[in-house]
Amino acid sequence: LLFLEAPLLLRLLAESSALATGVYGIYAQSMIYRVAARPSWNTPLTTASFFGSAHVGLSLIAATLFVFGEWRSGVALYAFALCVGVFSLGALR
Repeated sequence: LLFLEAPLLLRLLAESSALATGVYGIYAQSMIYRVAARPSWNTPLTTASFFGSAHVGLSLIAATLFVFGEWRSGVALYAFALCVGVFSLGALR
């Protein structure tokens, strides 16, 4: 939508829905592993570790933005990815 020069409101709506879908997707994947048959997996740490791995994907998207010259967006996203990584380290302790 950015390359098609779509209106800002449409881009914001598409980005927000993609973010919500991604967050729910990570949560759903973590819930697959939280089964009662495996008590060591059925903890909030399982969900925290899945969300912690999101910083890898965010860093890759930021690197792609850097390659295409979108420096401001890339720096903002990379800073957010670092915050997610630091949060995951704290949540897993």
